[in-house]
Amino acid sequence: AFDASGNGYVRSEGGVALVIKRKDAPRWKGQRSHADIVAVDVNSDGRTVGMSLPSDVEQANLLDRVYRAHGVDPNQLAFV
Repeated sequence: AFDASGNGYVRSEGGVALVIKRKDAPRWKGQRSHADIVAVDVNSDGRTVGMSLPSDVEQANLLDRVYRAHGVDPNQLAFV
């Protein structure tokens, strides 16, 4: 549901696929690592104002929990 100028909103879902390989796994010529995964975690925001509006408080709590549990300095992160 977009207007003539391209403004609008459409519900959708997304996905991502990661090819994960151990750091000590053999690599072929020219293969390089693009990133290191140092920690993962999940949360559920529970009831929020809308399906597409997660709780900013719970998202911040999730990040803080991951940083503390894994000794991650947020100032040293780069999100792509």
